[in-house]
Amino acid sequence: MPAQTESASHGVNLEMNISALLSEAKAAHREGRLEQAERGYRSILDAQDDHADALHLLGLVAYQRGQGKRAVTLIEKAIAAAPNNADFHFNLGKVHKLQGHPDLAIPCYERAHRLAPKNPGTLLNLGNCWRLRGDMRRAERCYRMALTLDNNHLASLNNMGTLCRGEGRLEEAESFYRRALQVEETSPAVWENLAKTLTDMGRLADAATAYRRTLKLDSSRETATHMLAAIEGRTTETAPEAYVRQLFDDYAARFEAHLVGDLGYSIPTLMRSWLDTEIPGERERLERALDLGCGTGLAGAALRAKVGWLQGVDLSAKMLAEARQKAVYDELTEADAATFLVASPAAAWDLIIAADVLIYIGAVDRLMPEIGRCLKPGGRFLLSVEEQEGEDGFTLRPSGRYAHSEAYIRAQAAKAGLSVSLCRPVPLRKNGPDTLKGLLIALTRD
Repeated sequence: MPAQTESASHGVNLEMNISALLSEAKAAHREGRLEQAERGYRSILDAQDDHADALHLLGLVAYQRGQGKRAVTLIEKAIAAAPNNADFHFNLGKVHKLQGHPDLAIPCYERAHRLAPKNPGTLLNLGNCWRLRGDMRRAERCYRMALTLDNNHLASLNNMGTLCRGEGRLEEAESFYRRALQVEETSPAVWENLAKTLTDMGRLADAATAYRRTLKLDSSRETATHMLAAIEGRTTETAPEAYVRQLFDDYAARFEAHLVGDLGYSIPTLMRSWLDTEIPGERERLERALDLGCGTGLAGAALRAKVGWLQGVDLSAKMLAEARQKAVYDELTEADAATFLVASPAAAWDLIIAADVLIYIGAVDRLMPEIGRCLKPGGRFLLSVEEQEGEDGFTLRPSGRYAHSEAYIRAQAAKAGLSVSLCRPVPLRKNGPDTLKGLLIALTRD
């Protein structure tokens, strides 16, 4: 056989072998047999080290195994071999986004959109990244472009509703959620989002109906369970961790602008003013302070100058990411307040603060003794609560937050060996046309 013919025959056989290997590896990948899939993709790359599909798919296997950096490297090699493949750019963006890097994902999705402009899913993900960045105008433009391509695109309808709700455009939010339910009436996520919006609008009977529909479709949804109890007037012991985490993860990007700018929240400033009277002078500082439910760091920033070491704790990873940018904490920990306190050594803190934290806890009979144990003798616990008038302990309000009576806090503090050194009414924040009443309380370990 002439050499040229023999070479051509070898090339055809190699191509056929690679095609067969790729087909087998893809089948294994689809079935979740990642080790077999990886062997297949590697066999292809042994024969052809710049095989774009094998590099790309091996990158996806790496990501599924939790190897994010390796996944990025492999997909970037695939893009170098085939720069005009929209799927490669899309999945590189997906890996970056899922690793918490929307800034890196955005140019990937933009490139994917330029290469395949008719894909609403690319615009959806690009919009989600802009929303994570806090740029709601660009996010909305992306969602609307996706809906221009497919006016029944369920995820874009849902996310437009969420964006509108976050901006207080409640009637628009309701409209988008109802359009989404026309597309998929059995989506528990959309029913729950509609219920949240109706709650915000004060249409509690309609909200309760939507929460019941949510739970009929998915009884495991803790947020719906909690909020239905709140609307129906059933007081539970505490809010579920999943509810609190989701609430503040969703709220993180606009938290300060809304709470301080729109609602006039000033508890951290009031806490600092009280501390200045207790510890006068710029050079007088407490050694160690703990900020429970630190959020984005509003209280930490207000109190930083008065403490030597400042620890922040919060359930929401996204709130902690915002707090980290302030650089006011010596350490930040993702945990709920009770879990962190149980693990804390006795007499470890000079000051513990909880600004609007108990409003998501309710019963404090387990928390307060841990506060007492963790404070040094003479140490202070500074907190704020929504005020419940009368002698009753605490109540779950339709907002999903708890209100506490002064008598209840005093009684629980006394059991924990804490005496009241301050208890005064304060305005917490705006609540529609009214101002929500609260209590600023300082407790001292005996």
